[in-house]
Amino acid sequence: PGCVVGVIHEGELVHVRAYGMADVVANSPLTPRSAFNVQSIAKQFTAACIALLVQEDVIALEDDIRRYVPEFPDYGIPIRVRHLVHHTSGIRDYIHLVMLAGTDFRDHLSHKDALRIMMRQKSLNFDPGTRHVYGNSGYVLLSEIVERVSGTSFGDFAEAHIFRPLGMTDSYML
Repeated sequence: PGCVVGVIHEGELVHVRAYGMADVVANSPLTPRSAFNVQSIAKQFTAACIALLVQEDVIALEDDIRRYVPEFPDYGIPIRVRHLVHHTSGIRDYIHLVMLAGTDFRDHLSHKDALRIMMRQKSLNFDPGTRHVYGNSGYVLLSEIVERVSGTSFGDFAEAHIFRPLGMTDSYML
């Protein structure tokens, strides 16, 4: 429990201070250099990576995701890249599936584990584009698409195309 606060005035960092603990069990305090797992805020950076690839005409929002992930199940109706971006794909959230199985999703569930769970599903929750249901599965698939079309890891792509150009030297994605 805690936070790190930074105040920028006229383009200059004028105040930075950490409050609270980084790890209660280890009794380690937060510092201004502490790393934070921002969870779902990362979706915005994932969408930005996709937007960059769309701008470069590497992918299109109307593309069927099976163009990039051909082993993904065919449900008889195309799931488009835009469906993943806008949470309208109908793909079940892998975190909910893991929890239904009685497993704690925080137990080091890898990207590949999430993909395997999604690919075992026999049907969608709804036809793509007919409903909006926030979830995580679409963004796992988007990061997979970034990796496959760029030929580099998702984290390296975000580093080279977003973080480094913006001077975000302490940010990274796995």
